[in-house]
Amino acid sequence: MTARKRRAVIVSLVAAGLLAAGAGGFALSDRVQDEAPAASPAAVETVTAETTDLTERVEVKGTLGYGPTRSVGTGLSGTLTSVAAAGSTLRPGDELMRIDDRPVLAMRGELPAWRDFEMGMSKGRDVKQLEENLAELGYFKGKPNQRFDRSTAAAVGRWQKAVGLPRNQKIERGRVVFLPRDVRVNKQLVEAGGQAGDSVLEVTDTTLFATAEVQSKQQDLLREGQEVTVGLPNGEKAEGVVEKVEPAVEKEDDSGKKSVKVPVRVALKNPSDAGSYANVPVSVLASRTVAENVLAVPVRALLAQPGGGFAVDVVKGDAVKRVPVELGKFADDMVEVTGGELAAGDQVAVGE
Repeated sequence: MTARKRRAVIVSLVAAGLLAAGAGGFALSDRVQDEAPAASPAAVETVTAETTDLTERVEVKGTLGYGPTRSVGTGLSGTLTSVAAAGSTLRPGDELMRIDDRPVLAMRGELPAWRDFEMGMSKGRDVKQLEENLAELGYFKGKPNQRFDRSTAAAVGRWQKAVGLPRNQKIERGRVVFLPRDVRVNKQLVEAGGQAGDSVLEVTDTTLFATAEVQSKQQDLLREGQEVTVGLPNGEKAEGVVEKVEPAVEKEDDSGKKSVKVPVRVALKNPSDAGSYANVPVSVLASRTVAENVLAVPVRALLAQPGGGFAVDVVKGDAVKRVPVELGKFADDMVEVTGGELAAGDQVAVGE
């Protein structure tokens, strides 16, 4: 086997993840039974052995967006006279839409409205949720509880006056929409002039983030808290942090081939870096330093030795000397040299 072929075998094994630090010798020892003479200096390309940091990198395709969409509507009937604009953010107290020119407003809560709010109604968690919102908005003065009493009715009246509703101290079902968190309007499902219903707005979360799926063997480079770079469609970069790593799932492609993927979510450090981009393909680049201040050469410089072990060809002037080396960690196309006569600054031959 020639030096070029031995380098090709090593590079192929590294690319396949089969050659690891301390385990490469036996992987190739049975393959190499001959030793080709060192090539002449004029026939080979050389690089400089250097002291450097070794960095692993992984780049995967992903999507930049606001996450899954869901619809928001109202139980009221009538004609929509205005609808919240696409791209707007809805918070407690904001107007989602107007029906017959009267507002439907957002409030905070996990529990959907399922009945009218009025004097004489039974106690319930929904009443406390309403009072908490009225207190946050500045209309309810007492301590929120599950009873709709005179203080609740008075607060509702003050709220109605402020938002332009008849001051009857009653809130019909559908006049407020409880949302568990702020939402972003993705698009209008029904425009002004249409009829109100259960699906008027399509909304998402308000946080712009990237999602990607990585191979399980790449998961170490994309742990929660890991800093990454998100490549945008215009070639610009945005800094991000891995916010969440989901459990691995088995996926099947169009050809029926199965593979294990790990979904990750990346939060942008500065969402404005992404401009107006949303629902677009991006790349997610992660890197990790695996060894610092070590002597390293390209993997292409390695030669498998008969009987096991590795060497490099050191070129000095017109002379070529084959130098056995011991290997440490691998990262991308570089390998750490932990033992042998190789020194920083030596010129080593590399294969094509």
